Amino acid sequence: MAPEVVVSSENALFAECLAERIRRESGAQARVTGTVPEQMLRDLKRSASGILLLDSDSWNAVSERLLLRLRAKFPALRVLVLIARPDDALSVRLLGYGAAGVQSRTLDFATLLRAIETVASGKSWADRRVLTQAISRAQRRLRGGARPLTPRERQILTLLGDGYRNKEIAARLDIKEQTVKVHLYSLFKKLNVRTRVEAALKAAEGGRASRR
Repeated sequence: MAPEVVVSSENALFAECLAERIRRESGAQARVTGTVPEQMLRDLKRSASGILLLDSDSWNAVSERLLLRLRAKFPALRVLVLIARPDDALSVRLLGYGAAGVQSRTLDFATLLRAIETVASGKSWADRRVLTQAISRAQRRLRGGARPLTPRERQILTLLGDGYRNKEIAARLDIKEQTVKVHLYSLFKKLNVRTRVEAALKAAEGGRASRR
């Protein structure tokens, strides 16, 4: 079954129309949630492994902290951010803060559906140049004194870059999911990254990340 798509926008009418079109043209379940962070976090509990289509005209430090909270509270939730216009610097920053994908709102609907399908599959979505910049930034941070990884941590990093979730990683490596979480905690500290996305960007080197 396709994951549920939850739409959040400062423009309530836009959110309702977009959710209805997603339902009609893709067959996926889609609904609207609010934009107040605390209400959104409570509401997303029933869509914790779905897709959040997050639209905003103004991205700032508060919005970026919300992305960090979403990734921490709902690690299986895939967040696809819509921005008002193409902005490479903002897109790179949003990927670093935990977005699975970033796309300008000027896209056509068919491209939006491809973006949703891509992030639902566990891959990243952004313009080629944005992903290149994001990976370069992640690599610069990773070169800043990271400690050597254990063989198990390298296995997990590779699977993370291929889009596998904790439960799937545990099954492939024949270990407990809690053990995966422990390894990820150590991995993030050694790599000096804050989110799964930053770690995955490193593993994505060589073309694993999806490009538009």
